[in-house]
Amino acid sequence: MGQKIHPTGFRLSLNENFLSKWFSNNKTYNIFLKEDFFIRENIEFIFSSLLTISKIQINRNNNCKNNKEITFIEIKCKLNELELNNFLINFFFKINAIEFNELLLNNLNKIIKFILKKKIELFIKLFQLKFNKLIKLNILFIKNEFEDAVLIANYISIQIKNRIPYRRVIKQTIKQIQSLTKINGIKIQISGRLNGIEIARTEWKQIGKTPLHTLNINIDYISYPVKTIYGLIGIKIWLFK
Repeated sequence: MGQKIHPTGFRLSLNENFLSKWFSNNKTYNIFLKEDFFIRENIEFIFSSLLTISKIQINRNNNCKNNKEITFIEIKCKLNELELNNFLINFFFKINAIEFNELLLNNLNKIIKFILKKKIELFIKLFQLKFNKLIKLNILFIKNEFEDAVLIANYISIQIKNRIPYRRVIKQTIKQIQSLTKINGIKIQISGRLNGIEIARTEWKQIGKTPLHTLNINIDYISYPVKTIYGLIGIKIWLFK
């Protein structure tokens, strides 16, 4: 049996960063760990209707004014267009279709900023009520979803949930990655009850090179589970940027 290692953990000391950066003693370690869990769980819950989240990075700064600790949170994400459209349709259900389209064209950016602002305020209130600490939240938007392994896996999962054959999904995804991005290689692996067959199996396809033992290269890796009516399907992506 082969010995495997996580591509991100393998490169932490060179070109990858920890998703949580802080230092603590034995007394505060348990508190910080609970805070991290609360932050990640609530961000996923509150922002899932508007954003597809790629990474949540947490930094804590102890050397600040008045000796108060500040928790810095950075979210890398992309707008979830399907959920956003459903939300807007439900919100403006009394408006005619023509007026709705005109409203979207003229004020879409303002509407998105307003919704985001309300969700950020809600999250900050929840955090301060529970932990009574200062917090700063920064949101970075990814323009091209095919440049990020998590967003690619999310795109594939949506297609599989819609019962599109997995071979067609992989081929279309690779074509879009090649046409929209400049990458050196990508490997996509899907395992489980593919297309609803009784016996689970693993299928993969690779384009270009994905050297996993070369430490000085940038490999974006994700293991992404998908719940379907046939059971759990796993998606793994290695993206050599």
